[in-house]
Amino acid sequence: MNCPACGTAMTEVAVSDVKIQACKGGCGGLWFDEWTLRKVDQPDQSAGEALLHIEQNAAVKLDPEKRRNCHAMPASS
Repeated sequence: MNCPACGTAMTEVAVSDVKIQACKGGCGGLWFDEWTLRKVDQPDQSAGEALLHIEQNAAVKLDPEKRRNCHAMPASS
């Protein structure tokens, strides 16, 4: 999948017991499948800390007002 914000190929990242897609080397954005965000965004979890340090490319500039073309990824088998 490509990042909905900047078009860079997303990379799978394992965080705690979940896998997310990260835009490494692009805008640094994150893609969470349905229910995944809830697993890393709990007060008693520290898994979300690793997501604060995704490699970004300073040359990639995004318009924060622009709508993103976000869509559901197909389920993995």
